[in-house]
Amino acid sequence: GMIDGMVAIRDCKVINIINRARTTFTGIIMFQKTYIFGKKKRSSYYLFKPLQFGVPDFYVASRNKYNVNKYVTITFDSWKTTERCPKGHIDIWIGNVGDLHSEREALLHHYGIYRRQRLVRNLINVDDIDIESVITNIYSNTASTNNIIEAFSMDPKGCVDIDDALSCQQQSETEYLIGVHITDVMSRLLCDQNRILFKYISNNMTTVYAPHKRIDCLPEIWATNILSLHESRLNYVISVFFIFNN
Repeated sequence: GMIDGMVAIRDCKVINIINRARTTFTGIIMFQKTYIFGKKKRSSYYLFKPLQFGVPDFYVASRNKYNVNKYVTITFDSWKTTERCPKGHIDIWIGNVGDLHSEREALLHHYGIYRRQRLVRNLINVDDIDIESVITNIYSNTASTNNIIEAFSMDPKGCVDIDDALSCQQQSETEYLIGVHITDVMSRLLCDQNRILFKYISNNMTTVYAPHKRIDCLPEIWATNILSLHESRLNYVISVFFIFNN
């Protein structure tokens, strides 16, 4: 059996699996099926149907027996030539099939959203970040006060990841300078000390707006603090200006 990877072939037969491109899958474990596909100590093997198209069903061991089918994530264990389906074990219990929240969570797992979060946690020890020192370092070379503009945010009350703002300056009796400003994220990520974070972000260039939650492109401490346009703090922005007259 083969699941996305490289194999060794001899005489038109697969003789060895060199590596597998993917070993974790999200899907449904079929507890409502009456047939059990073998035993493993105190566990029974149940049929698991992956959400990913083209991937075969699995036999997955579980000590638990429920009256409803469950969304889970599993890891591939083995696939013997004498077995119809590969075997795996359960990593994460997501929830009941038919429950809206569980279905949304299953899709996030299926498309690798949580896997990306685990990756960035492995790259950066967020708990060790000294926010004040990072902010001081980032803005220590801020331009002269001639380039400082007072602006106001357009985000709703209570927003913590403030990334855009407007400004209005009267140039003369007839002219106003309107500025549109957005956080200059990339210039901060291209600093030498942030290269690892930039490498992660370059492969994860979107914030996920799921119906039941938001998952930021950046780690939370960056999105809601370091790069957020907080009041009474200098921030780097990219600006576009428009001149209006009467």
